[in-house]
Amino acid sequence: MGESSMDTSTATATAAAAHSRTRLNLIALGLALAGAGLVAAAVWLPWSTGTPVTTTGEQAQALTLRISAGDVSSILSLAPWSLVTTLGVLLSCLISIRGPRFLRLLAWGCYLLWVLAALGIITPTLITLLTTNPVQIRPVQGLLQLTVEHSLRPAMILTYVGLLLALIAAVLGLIGLRGSPDEGAQSGRAAGARKLPASGALTLSVVLFLIGLFAMPWATINCTQTPLFLGQCTGVNFSGATDAGIRAYATELDPLAARYAIPVLLAGGALLLLLGVWRRDLFRAGGLWLVLWLLVATAFAVLGDLGAGALIANPTAYGLSTGKWSGDSGIVVAFLGLLVGWGAALYLGILSLRARGDGATRTA
Repeated sequence: MGESSMDTSTATATAAAAHSRTRLNLIALGLALAGAGLVAAAVWLPWSTGTPVTTTGEQAQALTLRISAGDVSSILSLAPWSLVTTLGVLLSCLISIRGPRFLRLLAWGCYLLWVLAALGIITPTLITLLTTNPVQIRPVQGLLQLTVEHSLRPAMILTYVGLLLALIAAVLGLIGLRGSPDEGAQSGRAAGARKLPASGALTLSVVLFLIGLFAMPWATINCTQTPLFLGQCTGVNFSGATDAGIRAYATELDPLAARYAIPVLLAGGALLLLLGVWRRDLFRAGGLWLVLWLLVATAFAVLGDLGAGALIANPTAYGLSTGKWSGDSGIVVAFLGLLVGWGAALYLGILSLRARGDGATRTA
């Protein structure tokens, strides 16, 4: 009788500890994604406004520039700076890994390293804006570097709120690994035994989307007048179209984000999605990551499509030559990939709801 009571108490305590670890892990994952997402967005929002004065003939013209952290000349060039700003979001997916404890520890360690590195890289930009006036910024729309008189805006605080949330998430995530079971063997058997439904459709979706983004133009000039095999068409890719879309429809966002940050975010998320597709148990909440990626990818694809329309309507406003501009195949292929992806996500959602319904029926 006594042994049975002790066994029951031990089982209850073990179940309570497992429940606490699960809740702590969920909180850590939520904070990690929220913090990384806030950093990725806030560094491309206006940290300051500047008013450079240019002289045209005898007239002086004052321009108003929204200066993000990415605009300020810093210790990094634009490409690595863009990678730093988006890497946290991608690592937020990797910390959802199911597998050996050392692998999960490595993922959380990389996330913590990103937080510290981002803090060390972004802070000098903040110090520059706080202590330097005028401040030197990167080239804008093909101009040389400008020295700008500027005034600060409170949006910079959001970046540090995001970094604080990410730091708290990293600490909670590492604490949650203490005493957690090693999921390596169980995860490996499950991954080998089951295949994610609609995996082929999701793979096709990602491949089509990436081809549309990186291998095909989104707008071209004079391609309707001369067949492609007889003449050479010049055009604008996804980054250029998104740049135009930001300038026309999302003016609070820095157009420099379209050069590297947005493509890296979309491509990295797509590759991680493929990894999750072919290793079903690799990520917790895999359906959530799928929906989030589709939402973000669709939003930026729409912005790129709008940008292509804006530069077709007025190419000279974006520094392009005049001619017969038209939308091109990159738009069609990218949206076809997204359509396939949303169809697969809907199918998986229906399967999940049916499985829950069957489970509830058996329980009853």
